[in-house]
Amino acid sequence: MRVSLAQMDISSEKEKNVEKALSFIERSEEIGCDVCVLPELFATGLDVSKAERIDGYTVEKIRKSAKKGVIFSFIETEGENLYNTAVIIDEGKVIGRYRKVHLFKPIDEELYFNAGCEPLIFDLKGYRSSIVICYDIRFPEFITTLSLKGVLTTSSWDLENLRFSKTLIIFVVANFPKPRLDHWITLLKARAIENQIFVVACNRVGKDEKNEFFGHSLVVNPSGEIITEAGEEEELLIVDIDLEEVKEARKACFYLEDRRRECYDRP
Repeated sequence: MRVSLAQMDISSEKEKNVEKALSFIERSEEIGCDVCVLPELFATGLDVSKAERIDGYTVEKIRKSAKKGVIFSFIETEGENLYNTAVIIDEGKVIGRYRKVHLFKPIDEELYFNAGCEPLIFDLKGYRSSIVICYDIRFPEFITTLSLKGVLTTSSWDLENLRFSKTLIIFVVANFPKPRLDHWITLLKARAIENQIFVVACNRVGKDEKNEFFGHSLVVNPSGEIITEAGEEEELLIVDIDLEEVKEARKACFYLEDRRRECYDRP
């Protein structure tokens, strides 16, 4: 799978941000990428006055313009509720929607957004994938749940299915701010190592009224090695991912196979 990460700044003008994103997507497709990942809330930042329905301007503009896969989040309104919602688009269709589960209290997300409670697993180009948003990466049991989702068969583990047929990639869209670069890198590497998966994470750059963002979008392989990393400016990062590496990493020992869930919830 060839992946691009469109590390971009976010202005106060929604239409300007969407047009910038479309230019990144067009370049991504010209290079032959299967999917382009945009930062969290790339069109508006945290400006809740610009919330939209899922069939509104931002999603429809991307859906109608993109020929390949695109992953991003936007501020979704449904009835009286607002959500930080990630959307997966492929070949002109919305193939998945995920509402951020963990809301970040230091910037008052819980005052504006409703929390989701539905993890998302989807197939992208034939590969089982999942998506999380920014703060979600601080919750290892959540990522592990995504990694293992659907692999428990009757009363025993289907080992071949467990080792390769479950989630292979976790995509992350983020607005991760300074000064927490060490947290960002450590958390992403840890989630990749624990679950022996690829982690593909796109962060924003620039500033808003309260924070400055460091970028450093990156891709981590199942062994915890950073195989590509951006700097602190806008750029389109391109990487080829060999998903057979997941299988190879799990051959010697698949750590999650040895979980003893019956012990974890004991008082």
